[in-house]
Amino acid sequence: MDSASLAKVMRKVEDWKLKLIDLSRRNRLVHFRPTRSSNIRFERPGIDAVFERLVVKDRPWEIWQPPEEDRAGPRGRSRGRPRKTQLVPSEVEPGQLNRIMRNLARRSASEYRERGVRILYMTFGMLDWKEAGANHQVRSPIVLTPVEFTRKTSRDPYRIRVPAVEEEAILNPALRLKLQYDHQIELPSLPDFEEENITEYLRDVEEAVGGMGWDVDPVVQMGLFSFYKLVMYQDLKDNVDRIVEHPIISALAGATKAPQAEQPLPLAEELDRLEPGNSFQVLDADSSQQLCIQYALAGQSFVMHGPPGTGKSQTIANMISEFIAHGKSILFVSEKMAALEVVYARLKARNLDDYCLELHSHKANKREVVAELSRSLNEHLKARGALTDEELDRLGMRRGQLN
Repeated sequence: MDSASLAKVMRKVEDWKLKLIDLSRRNRLVHFRPTRSSNIRFERPGIDAVFERLVVKDRPWEIWQPPEEDRAGPRGRSRGRPRKTQLVPSEVEPGQLNRIMRNLARRSASEYRERGVRILYMTFGMLDWKEAGANHQVRSPIVLTPVEFTRKTSRDPYRIRVPAVEEEAILNPALRLKLQYDHQIELPSLPDFEEENITEYLRDVEEAVGGMGWDVDPVVQMGLFSFYKLVMYQDLKDNVDRIVEHPIISALAGATKAPQAEQPLPLAEELDRLEPGNSFQVLDADSSQQLCIQYALAGQSFVMHGPPGTGKSQTIANMISEFIAHGKSILFVSEKMAALEVVYARLKARNLDDYCLELHSHKANKREVVAELSRSLNEHLKARGALTDEELDRLGMRRGQLN
């Protein structure tokens, strides 16, 4: 790639980075404004106790609910005085607290089910600061940890815990970048919380912003946040040298033409010339789907269009089975969980699930991933009976008769 093309790709990557990141006041990670329907502030216990039990010891908290006159009963386990294992919300009407928690549980579960993204977080500490050239104060969460609700029945109290597959604590990435860009301030990296508590870390943050007249409030809250695109931004930033050299990225940036397959691509009318013995598809495929599969096998980059119900997931499953037969590794990525689940179900129905490792699933906790890798490495699959030469010849003959 010449220097002009490389510069064009670099500019495009910078454009992509800017589109991924939102450091404006619209982003709740930068400008936090509590809402009555999706935010809970906790009064007790203190920040160190909450953080240690939830994050360091990986144990759940139960949310205490104030008693309601019309709901006193034997199942009201969280009624009356709060216990040591319960978080106490700030003053809020019991009915409203129930509505907030139902809303948080519903929205966070829906987002994870549809897109595999965690949006429910506990926040530890708030930075009260001012933007460059502005007089008004901004409030931003400092440390976040993803949580999920659990509840046995509608009459039991809500519990929160850190999901098994998620990071335990995260330094607010939007705040970190905002302070870097606007004030050239580097927030300290998160420590080993087995050795340093959250209060000590917040003191380190105070020292990092010392002299700015800003305050750190050691408050604990729960709310909805989304910053998965910031992870993509960081990936582009950290790997820019590798990214700009990739031929597909170069083509997407308009600097070069899309790379072409080294071997000739088949035409639709040539599909029936392919030997049946060299086909390893596990599902039915029409000619347009066959063409996509052959393009993939030839190493051609392409876009497969089609409205719902036209067999895209079926074609992807066939591509994967072909690549497995050719000894290839496949990474199947989708923005929506449903697409991953449909393709996995098709492969499982054909007994190919032993070749699949779920990397983005509520089942993909560390222990299960390690166990799955161990099982796959130690498993000796038995070869099933293949078609004889006579059967393959008969298959080719009948295919010709159908045409």
